[in-house]
Amino acid sequence: LLPGHWAFFGGGLEPGETPFDAVRREAMEEINFEIEKPELALEQDFQEGLTKGHLFIFIEQFTGNKNKLKLSEGQNWGWFNQKEVAGLKMIPRDREIINKISKRLQNAITEY
Repeated sequence: LLPGHWAFFGGGLEPGETPFDAVRREAMEEINFEIEKPELALEQDFQEGLTKGHLFIFIEQFTGNKNKLKLSEGQNWGWFNQKEVAGLKMIPRDREIINKISKRLQNAITEY
């Protein structure tokens, strides 16, 4: 939808599919990654222009081999730390999601 912008991989739910099923399917289709224990980190409604929808954002600690990941859809992909994300061209909604999840993870580490 927005060429030249960094965004999360993802897609829509297929008939009869749960959000957990969809994130597993999309991760395999788009980056050849088999998600094991997805955790629902955030859920929210959105509107981008005329497009309205509902987002389910999942997180999972990656412990696999990055070399086995293969981009099948999109223009590029990468691994970025919080400082690097600040310099990426992104829509504000995605940047807000990253900030919310980052705060949540920082709080979890502090509580641990």
